[in-house]
Amino acid sequence: LLMSNFEGKLNYYLIYKEKFFQVRIINEKPINLRTIFFYKPAKAFVNVYVSENQISGVVSLVFPTGYANVYTFSRDFKNFKLTLNYKNLPVRYFSEGIYARISSDGEGEIIVKNFKDIDVNLITAVSGIVKVKKIKAKKKKIKKIPVNLKISAEVVSKDVIIVKLPEGRILISLDGKVYGNFPKILYEINLDLNSGRLYYFGRYFFVRYGHVFISKKKKKEEKFVDMSLNTYADNKKIFIDVVGNLEEPKIFYYSEPPMSREEILISLVSGGTQESLLPIATKISKELELLGVLKEEIERFFDVKISIGFKTAGTGEVGSVLRLRKDIGRFLSLVYQLSSVKDKRETYTGVQVRPPVNMNLGFQFFIYSDQSREYKLRYVKEFDF
Repeated sequence: LLMSNFEGKLNYYLIYKEKFFQVRIINEKPINLRTIFFYKPAKAFVNVYVSENQISGVVSLVFPTGYANVYTFSRDFKNFKLTLNYKNLPVRYFSEGIYARISSDGEGEIIVKNFKDIDVNLITAVSGIVKVKKIKAKKKKIKKIPVNLKISAEVVSKDVIIVKLPEGRILISLDGKVYGNFPKILYEINLDLNSGRLYYFGRYFFVRYGHVFISKKKKKEEKFVDMSLNTYADNKKIFIDVVGNLEEPKIFYYSEPPMSREEILISLVSGGTQESLLPIATKISKELELLGVLKEEIERFFDVKISIGFKTAGTGEVGSVLRLRKDIGRFLSLVYQLSSVKDKRETYTGVQVRPPVNMNLGFQFFIYSDQSREYKLRYVKEFDF
């Protein structure tokens, strides 16, 4: 409330005689309300009646595209019932690393018994935008409260929720519930990942589908993810499936046309890494952590593009590969590849010529470590059958 601004006029009427009294609070003109808890301004209306044995009333907030009503009633000033309903309620939420603008529809009630027991029941549907930054896990001591608080809340998405992450954004829908006695709050949350675009290793990954399940039941916590992404690298389509524990998932790779796991990793690591919230890039980076660090240092020092990884030779031998590419202008590149496999044609120096984008031609020249030479002329033409 200290971070809110009210502007308006309240009228009150008081009748008092011996043990009898009546108070009515009402505003004839709306009170202008601006607060950090709502991302749109509101006009407030108050109508409250108080007597020696009863209190009743309503507080209404009217927003440009929504509203909220809170009704209250009590016969003894110890036991209260608050009933609320709202439509397109423009809620703003912020905490360390999270900022959200949520539009919410719903209804519920809050029952207070002897100022000791509070029951909160809520059903709500939400949509909006959530921005999430890199969050460092911190254990916070939960402060005790002087009342017994019981919560039962159900939440669903009325439209897609846009989640903005350091590495991109995902469109999700959700269905979940939160329940229990404070501070032992339990929950079950289902998130469907409808679509999205994430940026890892210098390229975009597109979310094909996905599901995340997070729950806490008694002392058992569960975090499960099952999602699929795809990207393009070196004219190949690469698919990544992420399955398992959300913090340490398993990652499966496949491609069109088919490549080995090592070849896919070579393609992925060629773009470098950046900060991310989901564990996808971190998991892949662990498999090539040393190679990735070396690659970034060389790129920065020599101003070249580096691909570092593994290579499976035709004989089945697996070895390491270092590939450097120096772009000279828009159409010419110098290439050097060094491989630990015995095949002499896996180590070479070459030139690549790239014509303008409207020409479907390409030229490559290689000198291999056995001093043999190779010329490649490529012409691409699509046929409509």
